[in-house]
Amino acid sequence: MDFQYTKQTLEIRKELFAQAQKQMEELDAQIAATETGTAVAKETVAEAEHLRSERKSLFARLLSIGKTDFENS
Repeated sequence: MDFQYTKQTLEIRKELFAQAQKQMEELDAQIAATETGTAVAKETVAEAEHLRSERKSLFARLLSIGKTDFENS
């Protein structure tokens, strides 16, 4: 009887181990997807900051053009 119990216990542990491995693989895939999403988000934020900087620069130039036109009038 001890042999049967040991055999069943070993089979159950193998099944549990296989399930744990599958869950770990799924979690690894989720982590990889999250890291990719984070990288894309960082790129988007950097692009938005660049565009904001360009907008400020253009606005400053427009203000300076407006001042010189106003002063020349």
